[in-house]
Amino acid sequence: MINHETELKLQAYLDSELSAASQKAIADLLGRDAGARRCIRIEGLPKSLLAENELERKAPGFARVIMSKIRRQIER
Repeated sequence: MINHETELKLQAYLDSELSAASQKAIADLLGRDAGARRCIRIEGLPKSLLAENELERKAPGFARVIMSKIRRQIER
């Protein structure tokens, strides 16, 4: 059984919010613990469903121009 602290770490792992050392520790845990793997599948399911079913929306012409200017500024 996975405790609450481990659940939080698994969620952070899914969200790419862990340090390299913590990511490795969670990857090791997933390799040896079926409960952790089951938990991560359940936690990751809503994220994958949202990503798969997200509608692509195109911005109107002026919004694309503005966003490209913002993107160029950020990249500088």
